Amino acid sequence: MWLEDPNLGDPIKQWWETFELEGKASFVWWWKLKELKKKLKAMSKEVFGNIEVNIDERVERIELLDALEEDCVLDEHEPCEREFLRDGLKFLL
Repeated sequence: MWLEDPNLGDPIKQWWETFELEGKASFVWWWKLKELKKKLKAMSKEVFGNIEVNIDERVERIELLDALEEDCVLDEHEPCEREFLRDGLKFLL
C-alpha cells in the first residue's frame, strides 16, 4: 500500500543517506536495509494504522449499508459513503 504513495521516495532517500556506517560494502548495504526496514515499519503503522482493523471496520460498515439498502432506509449520503468505503477497501487489499 505504501509503495503506491508518490511521496515515499523522498523519505527513503533521506533515511538511506543519513545511515552512517563504515565497513565492507556488503555489510554496510545489509545494515542500511535492516535500518530502512525498521523505519518503513514504523512509518506504515503511523500513516496507515492497523490494516486488518481498518479492513474489518470498512467491511462491517459496507455490510450495514447493504442491509439498510435492502430495507430501503438509506439516506441521500449513504450510497456515496458506501462507494467511498469500497474504493478505500480496494486500496487496502
